[in-house]
Amino acid sequence: MTRIENVSAEQIADRLRQRIRDGDLRPGARLPTQVRLAEEFDVERGQVRRALDTLRDEGLISTSQKGRPSSVATVAPPAQGPPQPTMATLGPRLIEAFSEPYVRIDAICLMAETLTAAMGEPVEKILRGEISPDRVEVRLLLPSNGIDVAFPAPRAGWGADAEVDELVRRRGIDLRNAQLMVLRHSLEKLRGAPRKGDPIKVDVSFREVTFTPHSKLYLLNGRVAMFGYYMAGAYTEEIKGRTVELTDVRGTLSPLVSFDERSGGAGAAFVEQSRTWFESHWAANQQEFRRSAAR
Repeated sequence: MTRIENVSAEQIADRLRQRIRDGDLRPGARLPTQVRLAEEFDVERGQVRRALDTLRDEGLISTSQKGRPSSVATVAPPAQGPPQPTMATLGPRLIEAFSEPYVRIDAICLMAETLTAAMGEPVEKILRGEISPDRVEVRLLLPSNGIDVAFPAPRAGWGADAEVDELVRRRGIDLRNAQLMVLRHSLEKLRGAPRKGDPIKVDVSFREVTFTPHSKLYLLNGRVAMFGYYMAGAYTEEIKGRTVELTDVRGTLSPLVSFDERSGGAGAAFVEQSRTWFESHWAANQQEFRRSAAR
């Protein structure tokens, strides 16, 4: 192998950046190990680490698990821009997150219908062998089935009509339970995905909170935060043959704003605060989600 003498960390970053742009290192591909790069450029490993840190800060490569080479990012870092519909933005970001060796998805939401739907494509890519993470961890906070939530709720308010209360309460519980069952089943299928070596490790956890989330938050591999407010509206629905006036939200239509810690500034600060906020509520709410709860 031809070695290049007296190469700085900046020059190493430039050469690797050019390989990525030329397609010699394709999206999702693992970079050579630090040892191999140090041998190629005839430098100490510290030089290589500094070069990789530069590319990581630029969003061109993804952080690897300890002892594993970094990978070329599959999607460019999200720009700080106007909100976009949830389904238009969450799906591509999940594919990017699932292209890394260790996948960590943390979320708080009302029903999980958006997350369940958006999870479909990355799961299928794994089952087809197109991407192959080593471990997938999903942690989800949802409102307890034992509380009266703000959405969906009877338009007249809880307590105005006991029959309507029960219809609306049961509808919300059934929808939430169904989405969580589908999500868990979809993720647990990954243990049987075709791959060399050990099966994918999958850990799925749902915990209860005793309040209604008025916004949704998705944290992808701890580096990207996607945040959106639920927009409330008045709806009329048929529930078991009865016309019911509801106050409800449509989660799949809620616009999301993306923040990436690689962008620095306010975006990085928002991601850090979102991680801290989620971890505090995950630690404070130890009760696993129950499909039914005594009232």
